[in-house]
Amino acid sequence: MVFVNTLFGCLATLSDTHSFKPLWRPPFISKLAAEDRCHLNGLSMPHSPRWYQGKLWLCNSGTGEFGHIELDTGRFVPLTFCAGYMRGLSFHGDFALVGTSRPRHNKTFSGLPLDEALKSRQAEARCGVQVIDLRSGDAVHWLRFEGMVDELYDVITLPGARNPMALGFKTDEIRRVISIEE
Repeated sequence: MVFVNTLFGCLATLSDTHSFKPLWRPPFISKLAAEDRCHLNGLSMPHSPRWYQGKLWLCNSGTGEFGHIELDTGRFVPLTFCAGYMRGLSFHGDFALVGTSRPRHNKTFSGLPLDEALKSRQAEARCGVQVIDLRSGDAVHWLRFEGMVDELYDVITLPGARNPMALGFKTDEIRRVISIEE
């Protein structure tokens, strides 16, 4: 599995012996370090384009809609609405895992159709991961983050992982735990 490691700013694959194995990094990244060095993502709005089960899926972040592109017409086909600014998309079986964030309250993310969509649904933007059934469009599970975490930038599934864990970026723990395969 190849994925974009948004924190380290590289394309990577899973490793049997390390946290990940870098496959490519932009020439302006001098070294890989456990800090936010370069944001790599699909597009601005929409976000996180992914090819899965013969379809090009994406997060239409500006509207709050998750769906796919009809390849013959180029038309976006919404599957469901997600309460939050979407970034990050991964798949497992018949399910999509979509990252959602609370608003930044700056000019970049204000005045979007997402604001009106939330208001019309009497919903509040959430930070978390929404699990969507690709067959029905139903949100079957949520993982919500509250407190200091307002934004997610990517979501990845780790098939076969037995003891996954989350590390805080403002501690030295991340520098001691992450290892990069050469």
